[in-house]
Amino acid sequence: GFNILSIDNSDFVKKLDLELQKQNLSPNEKMFCNFEFNEKIKEIIRYYLENNFKENLEELKNYYNSEIFVSNVRLKRNYFSEKAKDIELYNNFYHNDAYIFTHFKLFVNLMDMTEDMGPTHVFSINDTKKIVKMSKSFVRNDNIENLDLKIKPYKHTGPKGKSFLCLTSKCLHKAGVP
Repeated sequence: GFNILSIDNSDFVKKLDLELQKQNLSPNEKMFCNFEFNEKIKEIIRYYLENNFKENLEELKNYYNSEIFVSNVRLKRNYFSEKAKDIELYNNFYHNDAYIFTHFKLFVNLMDMTEDMGPTHVFSINDTKKIVKMSKSFVRNDNIENLDLKIKPYKHTGPKGKSFLCLTSKCLHKAGVP
């Protein structure tokens, strides 16, 4: 369902960060902002995908015996909000994505990430199945971690550049609240 990648993304993140710092964005009413894409940012991402991430794409291509395409790139930052405890602002409740089962998402830390900074949370496919079975009928919410104390999500903490690949249509996941 998800795999922590062992590639060194530090140079990619450093270059990307230099460009993102030029954008003076503020959070919207839902307490997140999407960074804008300029030609330099597109060039940095394209280079990363064609070089640093190329081997991983080839592995997926071989495993699935199918072409693999990058269809969407999003650069987003979430901000703290008291409201995030009660309402969903920025995918901060557990959910599955409504994509076909060949849709993967790549998550890359753009800053050093600690647990109190709101890292992405994800459950394995097996744990997702257990959770759905325990809850009888799954409702998009934030109460999943209270179902069984033995089942814990992976929280994507670590240095900037650390990344993981996730089959988000099969793994329950959420954005952590900073």
